[in-house]
Order: sequence, then structure tokens, then C-alpha cells
Amino acid sequence: MPLNIIRQDIRKIDVDAIVSPTGQSRNFIGGVEKLLFDSGNEAYKNAVMSMPPLRISEVHVTSGFNLLSKNIIHARGPVYVDGQYDESELLESTYMNVLTESKRRLYNHIAIPLISTGTFGFPVKESLMIATKTIQNFLAFEDMIIDLVLYDEEVFLTSQSLFEDVIDYMNCHITNAHEQIFEKSIAFSDTYMQSASIEELFQEMEETFSEMLLRLIDERQLKDSIVYKKANIDRRLFSKIRSQKHYQPKKETAISFAIALELSLEDTLDFLARAGYTLSQSQKFDVVIQYFIENEHYNIYDINMLLFDLNEKTLGA
Repeated sequence: MPLNIIRQDIRKIDVDAIVSPTGQSRNFIGGVEKLLFDSGNEAYKNAVMSMPPLRISEVHVTSGFNLLSKNIIHARGPVYVDGQYDESELLESTYMNVLTESKRRLYNHIAIPLISTGTFGFPVKESLMIATKTIQNFLAFEDMIIDLVLYDEEVFLTSQSLFEDVIDYMNCHITNAHEQIFEKSIAFSDTYMQSASIEELFQEMEETFSEMLLRLIDERQLKDSIVYKKANIDRRLFSKIRSQKHYQPKKETAISFAIALELSLEDTLDFLARAGYTLSQSQKFDVVIQYFIENEHYNIYDINMLLFDLNEKTLGA
């Protein structure tokens, strides 16, 4: 998927470039720089020490020094004081300069940690919000795969109130003995059976997931690129779905398109059924999806951050 949120050792990610936040002093006291410094690579140490001085938000590229990553983008983010010294604007500029330089060098896949957190003192949640907003705006116009890499100790919530609302919703619905979503799906099917002739029913059943997706895009007069980007879907996968009438998507992929198309719950159930899926109230992932759809909250990045916090699969492909 274009934007992945992962917890992993950034040194072990096979990408075109990883981002290493750096400071003016080059003292290797924390973050990715310290991880790389501690690996004992003398060529890396010498290259970093001989880099030209970077102003805040500037970047400099070196080789990957035998890492899986082919290159390292060294980025100087701001030190957080109290939020009154344009720290947020400078951090956004840092992320954007990383993305712009990656585009200029034709990188297809990069990995970025949360810049300026840790020893630079930037609040994790705020850095995450700035990162995802900047990346989201960038991916609206560019095709690139970006891994947002978090340390194990970095815990975040999209919104404390939103998180609490979803947890309350989950507690209410998962403990409910009746599968209300399934019942809605059955009720929808019964109504359709009563109103449609046999010929109409068979004709409608012939519409595959791919065909329904393309029809919905056309009916809404949307561009393909807008839909697959909003769904956090890679362009190559969308091309495969478009060209293969009977393409069988993963459930997360099908839901991603339902979110991108801003379908109602009823329409989502019909859409998922084309791929052989439904939503179940016995599954935490499914209930979270239902919550966002029922509340018409269709920002896939917000959904993914909450799913990630709950250790569930994220949307996209």
C-alpha cells in the first residue's frame, strides 16, 4: 500500500532509502543515527561527520553503507521547545523536503521514522499527525510507497475522544449476541428478492467486484487515480483489478475501496458480497470499520492509525 505504518528496525527494511534524522552537533546520541552508529560501520560514521552543515529542514543523501536500504536521507528536523517557535511548520517542511528529494531521485519506496521525536523532544502524537498529513497530501499527486516506521515504545492515538468512542462502540456491539450487520445484509437481500424478477436477479448477480467498483467510480464521475489514492491502494494493483473482470481482492482491499467511495453500510455490505465477504460483530476489525462507516468518517489514514493501535490489519494494499 502507498502508506504503511509499521514497527520494525529501520536498518532491516529493504527500500530505496531510509531517513535518518540528524542534528547539528553529530553526536549520535539517539534515534536512527545512534542505531547506525552503534552498528560499527566506519564508512557511515566518516560520511556523517564530513557532511556539510544542514539548516533545519534540509536533507542530504548518502549511500546505504551495506544496509538493505540502498541510500540514507539525512534530515535535520527542529528541536521542540514549547510549540511557539514554528516547530510544527519546520517539521512539516522537513518531511516535505524528504519526500521531494525522494521524488527527484526517482525513489519508489522509502522508510521514514517520526522525525524530531526522542532526543529532539517533539511530541510523538503531533509528529505523527504532521507526518501523515504531509505524506497524505504528497501521495494525492505522486505514486510512491512510504513506510512510516515507529519504535516499539512509541504509542499513539489518532484522537483520545475518538478512540474512547470506538472502544465504547466495540464493547456495545461485540458483546451483542445477535449479528446485526449480518441481519441487515439478509434483510437487504430479502427486500431485493421481493422487488426483482428472476431475470433481473441473475443479471445483477453477474456483476463482479471489479465491475461494480468501476461502475461506482463512473457513476460518481471520479477519476481512477483519486479513488485508488484515497483507498491507499497501489496504482499497479488497481490496474490489475481494472483489467481482470473476476479479480478476487483481499477483504482489506475491498473495504478500502468502500471507504474511498464513501459507501453507506448497506452499500458496503452489497459491495463486499461481490468479493465473498461480509462484516461480523465477532471481529474487532469489522466492528471498527462499521463504526467509521456509520459515522461517515471516511479518512483511511485515521482508520489505519486506530487499527494499528489496536494491533489489527490496516487498510490498503
